[in-house]
Amino acid sequence: MSLSGMEWKKWLPGPQGWQPNPRIVWSVAAVSAAAVIGLSASQISAAHHDVTLEVDGVSRPVSVFGNQVAQALDAAGVELAPHDQVTPALDSRLLTGSRISVSRAKNVSVKVGQNPITLWTTASSSDELLSDLAARGHDTMIAASRGESRPELETLANRKVNATINADGNTTEVVIAPGKKIDEVLASAKIQLSPLDQVDLAKNGSKMTIDVHRVTRGNFTEEAEIPFKTIEKEDPRLWKGEEKVANEGIPGRFSRTIYRETRDGQVVVETEVERHEIAAPVDKMVLKGTKEKAAPPTLDPETGDLLADVPVPESITGTTPASAKLLAKGMVAQQGWSNSEFQCLEKLWTRESNWNYRSLNRSSGAYGIPQSLPGNKMASAGPDWRTNPATQIKWGLGYIKGRYGTPCNALGHSYSHNWY
Repeated sequence: MSLSGMEWKKWLPGPQGWQPNPRIVWSVAAVSAAAVIGLSASQISAAHHDVTLEVDGVSRPVSVFGNQVAQALDAAGVELAPHDQVTPALDSRLLTGSRISVSRAKNVSVKVGQNPITLWTTASSSDELLSDLAARGHDTMIAASRGESRPELETLANRKVNATINADGNTTEVVIAPGKKIDEVLASAKIQLSPLDQVDLAKNGSKMTIDVHRVTRGNFTEEAEIPFKTIEKEDPRLWKGEEKVANEGIPGRFSRTIYRETRDGQVVVETEVERHEIAAPVDKMVLKGTKEKAAPPTLDPETGDLLADVPVPESITGTTPASAKLLAKGMVAQQGWSNSEFQCLEKLWTRESNWNYRSLNRSSGAYGIPQSLPGNKMASAGPDWRTNPATQIKWGLGYIKGRYGTPCNALGHSYSHNWY
């Protein structure tokens, strides 16, 4: 009998507006009762089931009017996430006394080999997850769950498991009881953890490995040097090739605050947070000479006579011993010799001629300030060798350099042989 005919369309006006006709209401009720009476007792009985529903290990009874597992979950108000696992399958037929198990999926991070990955698992303990992955041929490590910040796999194992704990360079063998958490297992082994410490879990066959890693984090301040710069400056007062430090460099200093994180003593994160200069560096100043030296005199390889000229100051005559020494001192410097070499020269020619440019050794014929033998050898330094002290000194320095290298060497020979 259809209930969509005109009987539904009969309405009567009343105090609250248009109301259904009472006769029609009773008519519909009568029809519904007849439909229920039409169901057999055996059909009603077959649609009702008492089952046990277990969600993540917690069981409770559920009374269901329906014939499929999915209807039982609906009746219990259980909502499934995409990765949750239900046993038996959702479309399986219900039977009175059936046991339905729901395992909630958890998103966990693991390291397979050296590669970190994220996966979904319905494992209820760390041991179960590691065993599942090991069965698939994966060498896997996971971080142990500690506290409420990551409760998804707090339970280490649902059965007794032998384990090796590696901490602080020591190895401890333990048996993990079912339902134990990592902090409880480590505490039983007298291993204390700081809130920052990390624990890694792995499986080796049937045995679990627990590695404890000590972690430190924080800021610290250190001081360090700021290197100084070296600045070079040309100085025309110094000979070319000569250098002089006018100002020594002084390193500066700075302090810096560094954030550092270590794992088992190894730095894994380090970054500078703040830097402050304590003292600025002072540059080092080096003076480099630009003054040109006179070309060194050269000697004739056969006669030993001076071939190259040495510049001679025109303002000094050298006709007195004092002025001759002053003239020689400047020429010694032009050779690149030090003042100590001039002192040796002063002693040498004092022994030879007492710095007299007209000195003549009547027995040997040696002549002039350097006592050239014979005197005319000095003509290689200038035709005025008889009367010009500068020409004599020029030749004498060339002779010393060519034969002895330096005036001090020549003086040493004079002391030992009484001639040079």
